[in-house]
Amino acid sequence: MYKRFVLDNGLTVAMDRRAAKKVVLLVGVKAGLINEDEKKSGVGHFVEHMLFKSNFSRTARQVREDLEDGGAEVQAFSGSTDMYFYIKALSSKLPKIVEIVYQAVANLDFELKEFSLEKKNILSEMFLWPEQPMNYAYEELFIPSLFRKTAFARSVVGAPKSIRYLKRRDLVNFKQRWYVPNNIVIVVCGGFDEKELEEKVASTFGSLKPYPVPMKKLDIKVKNERTELFKEREGIEHAYMHLGYRIPGTLSRDINKLRVLAGILGGGISSRLFRELRDKRGLGYVIDCGTGGLAEIGIFYTAVTIFEPTPKKFKATLGVILNEFEKLKTDLVEERELQRAKDLILSDYYDEMERIESKALDMLEAEMQGVPYSKFKKFPFYIQSVSAQGVRAAARKYLNSNYTLTALVPRGFKK
Repeated sequence: MYKRFVLDNGLTVAMDRRAAKKVVLLVGVKAGLINEDEKKSGVGHFVEHMLFKSNFSRTARQVREDLEDGGAEVQAFSGSTDMYFYIKALSSKLPKIVEIVYQAVANLDFELKEFSLEKKNILSEMFLWPEQPMNYAYEELFIPSLFRKTAFARSVVGAPKSIRYLKRRDLVNFKQRWYVPNNIVIVVCGGFDEKELEEKVASTFGSLKPYPVPMKKLDIKVKNERTELFKEREGIEHAYMHLGYRIPGTLSRDINKLRVLAGILGGGISSRLFRELRDKRGLGYVIDCGTGGLAEIGIFYTAVTIFEPTPKKFKATLGVILNEFEKLKTDLVEERELQRAKDLILSDYYDEMERIESKALDMLEAEMQGVPYSKFKKFPFYIQSVSAQGVRAAARKYLNSNYTLTALVPRGFKK
């Protein structure tokens, strides 16, 4: 049963109680990359890394042991406009989990030794990141190229120079400014006692003092310019291609048309690009097409891993993709293909909603976007409402020649 309330200090709580032996407690903070000074980029992500270190009540070891006493699993994410972390644990341990999470949010006592060690860990992760070519091609080539000259072109993790520059006081200042109750959303999903939870949240998070939060407007236009970027690297055997566009965000009327369009192109082994690139021509093995983004701005992308790449194979792959785009602009999708794409989208959605952590994240997204959850739950209806005419209209509107094309290629590749 879904319920939502707001504490006197402005902290929002959304909860969904269901028959389950486990529970997820999720905390979302409306602060991310866009709230950082460029010289201190990565400070929000750094704060995330320090959440479950020593605090005013527990040592880092005690935090870890007390969490795992409840069989806890901890996950965290830092993004462009927000961050979140959640703990999934046995339902009987929820009161203690609330207490630990409250201390993590309220703590400003970062130990210098832990701060210094975590800085080294983050820098080490940065230098290891390029060793994951598929992720690197998307995060470090495609996204910065697509959103060049905007805050989104920067990495959420920051840059080595900015991380080295950060002081412990910078983390404290960031947390004091943004980790305030009127800028926080708590979501609880799974098995729990509603009254006990409300009392525990009120006695802990209810003590936090609100503070005015400056509104940061996301000023990124849905405007595309033809851009191409190729980067060579030693030691890789494949080419990692991405082609895509900026599109309107998740609140747009067109977003579900674009989701279905992406499904037709790259959703499953019967999709158009899978058939044309892998089955017919053997040009690529990993093929994906999808959408992503925020309320105000989004991404439409096609990704292909090209085996034994040559300029000829790369050109052929690009040609196939653009040709399929043109077909979608001119011909109506047949009903069976349209419904197949919808069914795959909804099958994934229903699988996700059976997992309490995914349900909690769905509830959080609604809160972050300022959309009633009753509307968010209509996702299946919105997908089923997409017509063949709607798909063709979206293709005509968005799949144009002003795309961003990036590729991470082996050393010696000649474009």
